[in-house]
Amino acid sequence: MSEGKRRSRRRWWLLYTVGLVGALVVVYITNCSLIPKGVEGPGAERLLARMKAATNNAAFFERTAAVEFDFDGRHQIVWDRRRGLAEVRFKAKGARLRVQIATNRSRVVAWTGSRRVVGPRELETLAKTAYAYFINDTFWLNPVFHIDQKSARRYLVSPNELLVRFESGGVTPGDTYLFKVDERYRVRKMTMWVQIIFVKGLPVIFEDYVTTETGVTLATSHRILFYNLELKGVRMYRRYPPLGATDPFADLLSGGHRLGNK
Repeated sequence: MSEGKRRSRRRWWLLYTVGLVGALVVVYITNCSLIPKGVEGPGAERLLARMKAATNNAAFFERTAAVEFDFDGRHQIVWDRRRGLAEVRFKAKGARLRVQIATNRSRVVAWTGSRRVVGPRELETLAKTAYAYFINDTFWLNPVFHIDQKSARRYLVSPNELLVRFESGGVTPGDTYLFKVDERYRVRKMTMWVQIIFVKGLPVIFEDYVTTETGVTLATSHRILFYNLELKGVRMYRRYPPLGATDPFADLLSGGHRLGNK
């Protein structure tokens, strides 16, 4: 390569880097915001109740035995809610992984391709990764499922805005979210102050609501700046496993590796 071409390439990379950094700075400045103040109490709980009714939360907890979905093409989740089990499929270092965990983090089984993982250390690592994906992905499935937990503190910011702070539990306790609802009390916008994202106050627009087989309503598109995070193939089961189907969690239920740290 000639010296002229080298200089041209270095100049291009310099401009690209400066442009990228500049774009990130603009995103940070324009979206970074302080956590608003709100009031705990009956007003916050009334808004929460309306949000739960809008998504038919009762149908999820009373009529839904399990749910499966694809999280933005990155992970595939099966959540056997009634039995407290989950399967997470994902890729890592070119390998296809299938990890099944008890959601109380008591045991795990896993496969790399068709090979069953037997090493305790590897199983512990895979369980930790799968649990983090499970917590994150099921939150995006419908945050309203989670915001009435005992670990969550709720504040009414305005008649259509609910601020929620998770004091404990999950993977990153301390995360805070502001939910703005539409005229039907469905989440229209979620603003995030979370540990894993450097932009504090990042807004997410919830769109493309669907009603599932068990009557639960949820958004399948989540617009974050220029990116659209999608939930695909969402299916909810009244009975799981379906009648006549093989139990996909048979190996986990028959034993599996016991996890040392819950």
